[in-house]
Amino acid sequence: MRRRGLLYFPSCLAVIILTACTPAPTGVRDTSVPMGATTRFDPLQFEGTWQIVASFDPVRAGPLTITVAPEVVGVSVASNSVPEIVGFYDLGSPGVLIPRTPGAETLVVMWVDEEFQTAALGTPSGSFGAVLNRSTKIAPDKGVAVREIFEFYGWDVSRLKRTYK
Repeated sequence: MRRRGLLYFPSCLAVIILTACTPAPTGVRDTSVPMGATTRFDPLQFEGTWQIVASFDPVRAGPLTITVAPEVVGVSVASNSVPEIVGFYDLGSPGVLIPRTPGAETLVVMWVDEEFQTAALGTPSGSFGAVLNRSTKIAPDKGVAVREIFEFYGWDVSRLKRTYK
């Protein structure tokens, strides 16, 4: 009886030690929270130059250019500040941009205002997330709306940093 107890104790201790050593999630997004896209997305209205006015770690700033190529039903993304999202994307369901480049991540337009002046854009993994605006100045009410959208989809909004003052 005593042997069984001794054998049982070390195995429980090993489980406790391994559990304690497992690192806590450090990402900017809780990927267990489902992430959705806006049904308001319209590629022709989304086309043009956007400023990254806030982003998650690492903080990015600068222009992001979206070009719509209707003849091939897709969009092209160009940016010097976020090279990992540069490329050509097919249009999935509204607001979902599916990369043509192998290994690249899907981009999701989680929210865009009615005037297509402010948007929340990110990847499901949380490797990239940003507030886009047509100018470097964002209206306070739109800033609040975007933060709420990111928070709703599992992003740690305490790590969302302004890039323009």
